[in-house]
Amino acid sequence: MKTNRWTGFGLTAFTYLVAFVLFFPILWMILTSFKTEADAFAYPPQLLFDPTLANWEIALFDTNFLDHLINTLIITG
Repeated sequence: MKTNRWTGFGLTAFTYLVAFVLFFPILWMILTSFKTEADAFAYPPQLLFDPTLANWEIALFDTNFLDHLINTLIITG
């Protein structure tokens, strides 16, 4: 079966589109974790913002996240 150049280009473009659609929610969650609460709930969503590590500091040091992570890794392993 012979495919032409445009078919290959179309299939490649479609593959990139599907990959972007599937990866976008993960990218959005990662970006939101570096936003302040006001930036995270802003409407319309802000694509340019001043990143902060405060959310990560709270998650890692002010909660039992590491204990739960270790427990999950033990159970998974």
